[in-house]
Amino acid sequence: MRKRIPYHRIVFILYILALVSFLFLNCQEITSQKIAAIVTVMVIPFLGRIVNSKATYKKEVIVFLLYMILEICISKQRYGQSIVAILYYIIDIFSMILYLYFVSFSGDFNWYISTFKRCGKVVLFLLYFAVIAYYVGFRFLDSTIYRARGNNLRLTVGMMIMAFYIVFLFSDILKQGTVKNSLGSIILIMLSIIYLVFICQTRMHIIGVFTTIAFMMIFCIKNPSKKIIIFSIGILAIVCALQFPVVQNYIGDNFGGVFDGTDDAMIPRMGAIPHYIEMAKEHKLLGVGIIDAAGKSNGKYDLFYIMHGKWGVYSYDDVGIFSYYMMYGLVGLCMYVYLVIRLFIRAWKERYIMPYKMGMVIYVIITGFSMIITDLWRQSNIALFLLLMDINIEKSREVKKV
Repeated sequence: MRKRIPYHRIVFILYILALVSFLFLNCQEITSQKIAAIVTVMVIPFLGRIVNSKATYKKEVIVFLLYMILEICISKQRYGQSIVAILYYIIDIFSMILYLYFVSFSGDFNWYISTFKRCGKVVLFLLYFAVIAYYVGFRFLDSTIYRARGNNLRLTVGMMIMAFYIVFLFSDILKQGTVKNSLGSIILIMLSIIYLVFICQTRMHIIGVFTTIAFMMIFCIKNPSKKIIIFSIGILAIVCALQFPVVQNYIGDNFGGVFDGTDDAMIPRMGAIPHYIEMAKEHKLLGVGIIDAAGKSNGKYDLFYIMHGKWGVYSYDDVGIFSYYMMYGLVGLCMYVYLVIRLFIRAWKERYIMPYKMGMVIYVIITGFSMIITDLWRQSNIALFLLLMDINIEKSREVKKV
């Protein structure tokens, strides 16, 4: 009997590689996301599977993509942009189709999880290798990926995929119970947090991950005594860390200006929020449309000048839900909120079985005030997010038995 080639597994691996391709293809994040869009084209011959997919969020995805097509038409009519130009800017959103395709192979849910975990280890290794390579004078990444906060290297690549990986690691710790069984996960999560705090240094990302871990401890631990023990260890670790001058200086240098209103990155964001709300006043229902952040639009629809490290660019990114409302209006905002609520309800029901789902939803909610998942740099992560949220291990086992 001829063995069938697992094409969907090949596509999934290519998709994951596309999300992290900036680590080894010497290209920027935006280029790697275009690769993810190209991978999406690979599943078009399997349209039947996509249409017949039993994905939980199938209707929401289809409605959302149809709404994006409407926004393309609005943008073309309002700004005279070509369809090709608009598609180039948002094509990553259509990688949501991959989610419908992958879920149609529900018997491989366990394989998706194990592959993602392996990918997380590889990404973590490559990020540390990139840091070492940088300090010895060899750069295997695009030079614009390497940034600085103060005198320190700031490597911001792979933020969302690393956030999901940290959530998975902490989920494993909650499920494994004993320190002995959790030792491998504890070591990996410590390495991930060191990257997060001292190498990535994106503050909303740091707040999002630590807040997520805190909420996972509150919501996902069923045993009260175990919850108290883990909380006590967490608080003790924080108190001990705060005793070190390097930690105190880090908090003062990176978060001090946020609270007193003098931070160079916060000032333009505080200006961008009212600017985008004002822009949306005349188009509250459907929004102003898809605006190209690479250049200014016409007159009152100009994007806001936001600092990114030592660079400053006209951008709608980094003010989260506010810019999302500006571009897609109340209709788009309601669709987004509705989907997040559905995801939260599912995560709540499965919080003891698969704690990572609660963590991923909380991370997306918390960071949504700055780094919304539909931003230019994060769009192609949506398919992975929905797939991991839709995984049903029990269903997967039933399929394998059949």
